[in-house]
Amino acid sequence: MATQMIPVDPDKKDDQYYRYKMPALQTKVEGSGNGIKTVIPNIHDICLVINRPEEVLMKYFQFELGAQRTVSTKDDKFFLMGSHPEDRMQDKLYDFIRRFVLCKHCRNPETTIHLDETKKGAPEISMVCGACGKRSAFLEHRTKTFMIQYYDKHRDELKSAKHTAEARKKGEQPSADDAAATATGKKETESKTVSKSDLADDREDPKAVFARVLKESWGKNDELVGYTVRLLSQYNLPEHYGPPMVLSGMQIEHRDDLLSTMRIHARLLKRLCTVPELFSRSEGYDEKELTDFYKREKKIQKTFLRECAKEFAANYTAEKFAVLLFMLFVEGVLRDQSIIDWAKDEKPLSDVDPKIQKDMHAKVAPIVAWLGRETNADA
Repeated sequence: MATQMIPVDPDKKDDQYYRYKMPALQTKVEGSGNGIKTVIPNIHDICLVINRPEEVLMKYFQFELGAQRTVSTKDDKFFLMGSHPEDRMQDKLYDFIRRFVLCKHCRNPETTIHLDETKKGAPEISMVCGACGKRSAFLEHRTKTFMIQYYDKHRDELKSAKHTAEARKKGEQPSADDAAATATGKKETESKTVSKSDLADDREDPKAVFARVLKESWGKNDELVGYTVRLLSQYNLPEHYGPPMVLSGMQIEHRDDLLSTMRIHARLLKRLCTVPELFSRSEGYDEKELTDFYKREKKIQKTFLRECAKEFAANYTAEKFAVLLFMLFVEGVLRDQSIIDWAKDEKPLSDVDPKIQKDMHAKVAPIVAWLGRETNADA
């Protein structure tokens, strides 16, 4: 039976497009009488997603539930003494995530722990968001004191977690060794190394997975939007990886005409190339938040445009690429400024003949000139 995947942020339970998912916490009650205990079979998978050590999460459970925590090194079991309802422990897990995982500024869960030395000599702990770059301090809690002690003893784990976070930010997949180090702190005993279970990165390439789903759900944009967002969550991929993944999937299953395929699925591409928060300003975002949203969107569209350029340079004509950009603009997939910025960027594209790239810029120039006039007129 497949593990249920739920939002990392408890306030996003009703958001079907929220991409950060984790396994729902599972419990198993063993023993009886004074020896009864509650085992958490999938704690490794949960801690791998939220990027926090099992020991820290278990300490939080101990403080909040008033139960002694124990780790059985023989069979790699993490459990609490006593019988604890699964729903209550899930609530406590969400409390932990609110306190020690979600960015206090943008609520993104891609945060990493930082341990800084103070003038008094005692280290201070905080977390830095991989999305907005802001640093968040932790509210006072007994777990905070334990975290300082834990990370002070496991500084190598901090380096490994930072390396994994940087790889994900660049759109790379962390190696199995990096992931295991993040999940387990790279224990000295090799017998304690934890596998990534059903979250392992040795699964089928997500591009191939999307291509197969595209074939099965041809033209069903709403269905494909939901599936693609879930696919990104399941593979723990950054949001700017979404459009290139879909482009590659379309190229695999493009029905002999990639341009037409992209036109048919423009709604899917629009959802992936734009930041949803920019379409819900009624919630009252301030200027700083809006600036952060536009920066995210700019990165997504820049990545997608470069991938489109490389694909069309290799398999189509410069004229078709110009048609593609105009179509994507009309369909609301790309903003005018993104296309203008692409035209100004003359850095060589990998594996693209400079002459072809120059021809592509020449064919797109009339569109850029028109977009520039439209932008000035609106201003």
